[in-house]
Amino acid sequence: MYTPPTPPPSPDVMPFVTLDLVITGLPHGPSNMVLSAWAHHRLSDLVPILATQLAVAPESVNFDDEDGNRLQLGPKIQKLGLKEQLVPGGVAYNLVVVVGSP
Repeated sequence: MYTPPTPPPSPDVMPFVTLDLVITGLPHGPSNMVLSAWAHHRLSDLVPILATQLAVAPESVNFDDEDGNRLQLGPKIQKLGLKEQLVPGGVAYNLVVVVGSP
């Protein structure tokens, strides 16, 4: 019985994305973190997780793109217009987490 090969999944239907985070605004200087998130998540879903991990108030966590533009927390991560990088098993995005900046 012949089974046709399965085409690779489209980035639009990937179950998760990888976020390469550069964290700024902390007393000890910038640091890096890699986080996996469901593709349908919003940045607002990540705020409590990052606030707990970084021991900061949730309202002090903001996100910028690679060019320094502040990102809205409401849209789905894949709908933010970020530059995609293909990585094994999915798509990755670079984000800057800015702690303490309005």
